[in-house]
Amino acid sequence: MRLASESSMESVGLENMKEAFCDFTAAKQLLDHHLKESQLQVNEAYREDFRQLDKIINENLWYYKSVKDFIAKSARLSFQSNIESRFNSLLNGGNPIIEKSKLIENMTPSGSSPLPLQTTPSNIAIPTPVRPTAIPDRPRSISPSPANDPDKKLLDLYSMNTFIDVDTLMDIYHKFDSSVLLIDYRLSSSFKSDHISLFANIINIDPLSVKPQYIIQDVIDHSLLLSTFKEKETFTNIAKYELVIVIDQSSIHAKLAQDLLRFIAILDEKNHDPKYRLKRKPIILDGGFDEWVYFMNNQATRNHTTQQTLTQSPMAMNNITNFQQNYIHTKPFLSRSPSPTGLFTAFPRSHQTSRFGNGPSKQHLSQPKMLMPISSPLTRTRSPSPSPVFRPAVKVASLTSSSPAQLIPNNTPVLQVSSVNTPFRSASPNKSPILVSGLYNLGNSCYMSASLQCMMGTKELTNYLLQDIYLKFVAKDSKLGSRGKLTKEYQSLAKTMLANTFKHAPTNPKNFKKVVGTINSAFDNCYQQDSAEFLHFILDTIHEDLNWSANKESLPAITDEDEANREILPMRLASTIEWERYLKTDYSTIIEIFAGQYASRLECGNCHKTSTTYIPFNMLSVPVPSLKRELNLYDCIDSFVSSEILTGDNAWKCPRCRESLSTKKKLTITRLPAVLIVHLERFSLSSGPNLTFVKNTSRINIPLKMSMKRYWPQVQDEQERQQLKKLPPRGQEGEWEYSLYGIVRHYGTLDGGHYISEVKKNGTWVKFDDDKVKVSDTMGKKGESDGSAYILFYEKIC
Repeated sequence: MRLASESSMESVGLENMKEAFCDFTAAKQLLDHHLKESQLQVNEAYREDFRQLDKIINENLWYYKSVKDFIAKSARLSFQSNIESRFNSLLNGGNPIIEKSKLIENMTPSGSSPLPLQTTPSNIAIPTPVRPTAIPDRPRSISPSPANDPDKKLLDLYSMNTFIDVDTLMDIYHKFDSSVLLIDYRLSSSFKSDHISLFANIINIDPLSVKPQYIIQDVIDHSLLLSTFKEKETFTNIAKYELVIVIDQSSIHAKLAQDLLRFIAILDEKNHDPKYRLKRKPIILDGGFDEWVYFMNNQATRNHTTQQTLTQSPMAMNNITNFQQNYIHTKPFLSRSPSPTGLFTAFPRSHQTSRFGNGPSKQHLSQPKMLMPISSPLTRTRSPSPSPVFRPAVKVASLTSSSPAQLIPNNTPVLQVSSVNTPFRSASPNKSPILVSGLYNLGNSCYMSASLQCMMGTKELTNYLLQDIYLKFVAKDSKLGSRGKLTKEYQSLAKTMLANTFKHAPTNPKNFKKVVGTINSAFDNCYQQDSAEFLHFILDTIHEDLNWSANKESLPAITDEDEANREILPMRLASTIEWERYLKTDYSTIIEIFAGQYASRLECGNCHKTSTTYIPFNMLSVPVPSLKRELNLYDCIDSFVSSEILTGDNAWKCPRCRESLSTKKKLTITRLPAVLIVHLERFSLSSGPNLTFVKNTSRINIPLKMSMKRYWPQVQDEQERQQLKKLPPRGQEGEWEYSLYGIVRHYGTLDGGHYISEVKKNGTWVKFDDDKVKVSDTMGKKGESDGSAYILFYEKIC
């Protein structure tokens, strides 16, 4: 007997150990093959020889495992980074015995009994699996390779089981890669982060996109609506694959996720169109992707935790060597078929510059030359629509004085964690705390105070941030935002204002302003600033701080064919599709509450070809038109969505006409948020040699109740209605009635003016003028009396 230690294997050399490993694997599989053939032979002695050889090999399987672990440790090669080269020989149908250097570290000999994935010897501590880095996808096959007749019996055997383990998955990969379709049934964000890239045919289907009543055709038409042409074609050919394997995140046979069960039922439906009928029952990877991660990490780390002392028999090794010399090069031990190798333009209005999220879906290659903005460059535009938010009416309190304490009921309930199962759901709005505390002016900081008072009056956001639930969603590694610093300081300010509400005291926001200044130097001074610009900054930063999809790569640009198809879709349907794409990279409580979307459509005046861009917003900046009659807010919104003609350098260069002719441009509001912030663009550049900002002080009739239904695109026909039902509604339902609950007012000029705010608290309008707080005496039946209304906060009530 002698020891097979790491030192002895190191002395032999890594390449020699690889050769021994491959020869051993080939010998075992070839022996298995001959044992099966020998069952048909009459000569009992011949059959007994192979039984003896099989016994010798099985007695020495420990050596196979030790060699495999030694190679995994010594090579120290990341499975993910060089997966292509190590599987090259098998992918091309070559003979692994010839290409021994291209080692498959986790290959288990056919017929052996691998160690259970969840158990290891008691003296080996397996470290917690770390998710591997994503594998660069190799070209995918969309033409399944047929299996040979003998192989079909093995495939039938696989499909008799509902579940397979990772070893079986690898065995299927080795033998039938190009004949198998692997469906990764996990969230698209999880798939983008990391997935199995071994198989030639793999697609991702997001469970959120599949409804229980779907059939395969619905999955193609709706669930894969945002997928590439190749992915759709791969799934459309599902009936041509010999076997379909489905994986989710972590389902096991003892506890199968209901959405996975439903999806398997969809695939296995016998009443399908014959072109979608599977050849065999689909099978599931037991333990899902988590089990795969565990398996891969275990392969590389098992030998790092202990030095196992192993013994071996020289006689046995000699017998194995003799067997290899006699039989190893007679024929390849693995036979398999080779795997096949596998214009939207945004011309934002001068007053519409989107900074929220990733901005427009796509931009044209040629952008028109824009004229000098006619409105304040500090204005911005915002983004998409949230899920429905429950906002019950709040009972009106009777007020007899301007004391803040009298605005708060004596039995104000303590905040409770909501039982609603959603990460962005706060405590019930009818139990929301009421913050009535002025903010000290720190030197021209009224622009900040006015916006903050309206933000604090947004019940859904305040309730959510006052709890610590948000902490689990902070994007601490985000390249954007403040990595949670601003959001934390915002929460601290809200808590202080709540405490000071009961003390009848104002609040000093110096710490909050200091943090704001460290993040954005534009606010690190005592100069007057634009309240709308500050509000944009706060919304943007909190959004990035809490963005679920922080640091995710931008979605790939859609193809010209997809663009053309989208252009002919009804606008409601097309905008919903674009919204789902947007949410893959931008999703937070800010999106949930404040985000909407509008479409910018260009139409060539010559051939009438159109190009549409869908743009997210969280603040709708609307112009103040010059009319001879008294203005109302609807006039401003009508001006925003009205058509305009672009000529000269501003015209769109039509790809069909290949020249810049007159272009018709029209904006359409396509999604509305739970809280609609409307910014009235009162500032514009004056004409003449001295460019200064002048203010439009026109009085505007601001309704306390407003209907936005007329601006929402209607469903064109029943077919579109049915298509929309198959996509998530995300709050795009109701009568679109809004109620005003906050106003930021501006007096004076842009550089030397003053901001105040009026916020509806418990049914009563309260005026905040820096640290001074009192019941408003200006809010009557109208929200406007003197041309000072600048930013309006509306909440959806139905």
